[in-house]
Amino acid sequence: MFILPRLRLLFARRPWLYWLIVGACAAAVWFAVEGAQAQLTRQRDAWGTTRTVWVASVQVAAGEAVRAAAAEYPAAMVPPSAVSSPPAAAVAARSIAVGEVVVAADIALGGIVPVGWVVFAVPADGAPTLLVRDTVSVFGSGQLWC
Repeated sequence: MFILPRLRLLFARRPWLYWLIVGACAAAVWFAVEGAQAQLTRQRDAWGTTRTVWVASVQVAAGEAVRAAAAEYPAAMVPPSAVSSPPAAAVAARSIAVGEVVVAADIALGGIVPVGWVVFAVPADGAPTLLVRDTVSVFGSGQLWC
């Protein structure tokens, strides 16, 4: 019941004991933090090599300029067609979400519609007559569907 006054008296008479306990607590915290950092480094190294890819920094709609920033991702997480050089003067071929890795199919360097294609709007209640071997691309909601 009178343990706290006795401890205060003990630490008042022997200040080195107080600082020994403070140092032991600081060492315990330091070892815990160092162990967590070492575990994080081991997990990061387990992923293997990293690769620089471009990630959309803002929401980009189809037809808008692509705004992206470089990021380091583990090679195991990067799609094979990821863009590895800055997409300067590139236009989005489809909508790209924030944080999405930009792949080759997401950008159109010469515009959305390739040379030699014809684009026309079709009313929702009508359909055009098509012949065999006609090439058709379907757009809807501002993006290329197929």
